Amino acid sequence: MELTDFQKAIVAEARSWLGTRFAHHGRVKGRSCDCAGLVIGVGAAVGCPIVDEAQYDRKPDGAMLLAHCERQGLRVPIAEARPGDVALFAFAGEPQHLAILGDYFAGGLSMIHAFSLSRKVIETRLDDSWPIVGVFRFKEAK
Repeated sequence: MELTDFQKAIVAEARSWLGTRFAHHGRVKGRSCDCAGLVIGVGAAVGCPIVDEAQYDRKPDGAMLLAHCERQGLRVPIAEARPGDVALFAFAGEPQHLAILGDYFAGGLSMIHAFSLSRKVIETRLDDSWPIVGVFRFKEAK
């Protein structure tokens, strides 16, 4: 799949956050971020500012997170996910985690995300152990 310049810019910006320390409510590349902070920071860097609703618990309200994603991005079918999209994942049936999709070096998709267990922003292959419940596309600035 050939990526557009916009998709390439999103993935490149997300990758520039790799190694940033995980911290709940973090929003600063190279310093600290959480999964929402990564999406907000990448969106701002590529010209797609996202309204930051920073008042959330460590375990976010799944309905609120889903509604926020639907207001901020363009929802696309999961089967149409592509690099540069934002994936929303559920744990225990509740939407709780965000990642920016990338192009995995060995084919398929990767996920770039602030992962609390790794304590930093990482990129890993996207596989079935990550249950996607929504895919959202950044709204390209006009």
